Amino acid sequence: SQTLCAAQGSSLATITDEGDWEVAREICDAKGTSSGCWVGLVYSWTADEYLWDETGDSYTGWKDIGGTLKEGKECVRQRGDGSGGKWTAYDCTDTLWALCNDGGSTSADTTTS
Repeated sequence: SQTLCAAQGSSLATITDEGDWEVAREICDAKGTSSGCWVGLVYSWTADEYLWDETGDSYTGWKDIGGTLKEGKECVRQRGDGSGGKWTAYDCTDTLWALCNDGGSTSADTTTS
Protein backbone atom coordinates (compact mmCIF):
# COMPACT_ATOMS: atom_id res chain seq x y z
CA SER A 1 0.00 0.00 0.00
CA GLN A 2 2.93 2.32 0.58
CA THR A 3 4.01 1.70 -3.02
CA LEU A 4 0.48 2.29 -4.31
CA CYS A 5 0.20 5.62 -2.49
CA ALA A 6 3.70 6.65 -3.61
CA ALA A 7 2.71 5.96 -7.23
CA GLN A 8 -0.07 8.53 -6.72
CA GLY A 9 2.45 11.03 -5.33
CA SER A 10 1.13 10.44 -1.84
CA SER A 11 1.61 8.34 1.30
CA LEU A 12 -0.60 6.23 3.54
CA ALA A 13 -3.10 8.36 5.44
CA THR A 14 -1.90 10.25 8.48
CA ILE A 15 -4.87 10.65 10.80
CA THR A 16 -4.13 13.20 13.48
CA ASP A 17 -7.55 14.21 14.75
CA GLU A 18 -11.24 13.29 14.87
CA GLY A 19 -11.99 15.11 11.59
CA ASP A 20 -9.39 13.09 9.64
CA TRP A 21 -10.61 9.93 11.36
CA GLU A 22 -14.24 10.61 10.39
CA VAL A 23 -13.31 11.04 6.70
CA ALA A 24 -11.25 7.83 6.78
CA ARG A 25 -14.03 5.93 8.57
CA GLU A 26 -16.58 7.01 5.96
CA ILE A 27 -14.32 5.88 3.12
CA CYS A 28 -13.65 2.48 4.74
CA ASP A 29 -17.35 2.00 5.47
CA ALA A 30 -18.21 2.86 1.85
CA LYS A 31 -15.91 0.04 0.66
CA GLY A 32 -18.22 -2.41 2.46
CA THR A 33 -15.47 -4.51 3.96
CA SER A 34 -15.13 -5.45 7.61
CA SER A 35 -11.40 -6.07 7.07
CA GLY A 36 -10.79 -2.34 6.82
CA CYS A 37 -8.21 -0.05 5.27
CA TRP A 38 -4.50 0.46 5.82
CA VAL A 39 -3.50 3.74 7.46
CA GLY A 40 0.02 5.12 7.74
CA LEU A 41 0.60 4.12 11.35
CA VAL A 42 3.23 1.41 11.84
CA TYR A 43 4.78 -0.07 14.96
CA SER A 44 8.53 0.50 15.15
CA TRP A 45 10.23 -2.31 17.06
CA THR A 46 13.38 -0.17 17.28
CA ALA A 47 11.60 2.82 18.80
CA ASP A 48 9.07 0.59 20.64
CA GLU A 49 6.15 2.82 19.63
CA TYR A 50 3.73 3.55 16.80
CA LEU A 51 4.99 6.09 14.24
CA TRP A 52 3.28 7.82 11.33
CA ASP A 53 4.79 6.64 8.04
CA GLU A 54 4.55 10.07 6.39
CA THR A 55 6.19 12.15 9.12
CA GLY A 56 7.96 9.71 11.43
CA ASP A 57 6.18 11.43 14.32
CA SER A 58 5.08 9.44 17.34
CA TYR A 59 1.44 8.52 17.62
CA THR A 60 -0.11 10.73 20.29
CA GLY A 61 -2.69 8.19 21.47
CA TRP A 62 -5.98 10.01 20.86
CA LYS A 63 -7.47 6.82 19.36
CA ASP A 64 -7.06 3.37 20.98
CA ILE A 65 -5.23 0.70 18.97
CA GLY A 66 -6.59 -2.77 19.68
CA GLY A 67 -5.37 -6.21 18.78
CA THR A 68 -2.32 -8.18 19.84
CA LEU A 69 0.97 -6.69 18.76
CA LYS A 70 3.43 -9.35 17.62
CA GLU A 71 5.88 -9.93 14.79
CA GLY A 72 4.12 -9.51 11.46
CA LYS A 73 1.21 -7.58 12.97
CA GLU A 74 2.82 -4.19 13.32
CA CYS A 75 0.73 -2.41 10.66
CA VAL A 76 -2.50 -0.65 11.61
CA ARG A 77 -5.84 -0.89 9.85
CA GLN A 78 -8.95 1.16 10.29
CA ARG A 79 -11.90 -1.20 10.48
CA GLY A 80 -14.88 -0.53 8.29
CA ASP A 81 -18.35 -1.92 7.70
CA GLY A 82 -20.07 -0.68 10.84
CA SER A 83 -17.22 -1.43 13.26
CA GLY A 84 -17.22 2.18 14.42
CA GLY A 85 -13.86 2.82 12.77
CA LYS A 86 -11.78 0.92 15.32
CA TRP A 87 -8.04 0.67 14.76
CA THR A 88 -6.29 -2.67 15.17
CA ALA A 89 -2.78 -4.04 14.74
CA TYR A 90 -2.90 -6.34 11.71
CA ASP A 91 -0.70 -8.60 9.59
CA CYS A 92 1.13 -6.34 7.12
CA THR A 93 0.93 -8.93 4.33
CA ASP A 94 -2.88 -9.00 4.20
CA THR A 95 -4.68 -7.36 1.28
CA LEU A 96 -6.77 -4.38 2.39
CA TRP A 97 -7.82 -1.03 0.97
CA ALA A 98 -5.07 1.60 1.20
CA LEU A 99 -6.08 5.04 2.46
CA CYS A 100 -3.75 7.58 0.86
CA ASN A 101 -3.19 11.23 1.71
CA ASP A 102 -4.05 13.24 -1.37
CA GLY A 103 -3.73 16.98 -0.94
CA GLY A 104 -5.96 16.98 2.12
CA SER A 105 -8.36 14.27 0.89
CA THR A 106 -8.11 10.52 1.18
CA SER A 107 -8.40 7.95 -1.61
CA ALA A 108 -8.53 4.18 -1.40
CA ASP A 109 -7.45 1.17 -3.42
CA THR A 110 -6.88 -2.44 -2.48
CA THR A 111 -3.35 -3.67 -1.74
CA THR A 112 -1.06 -5.16 0.90
CA SER A 113 0.71 -2.81 3.28
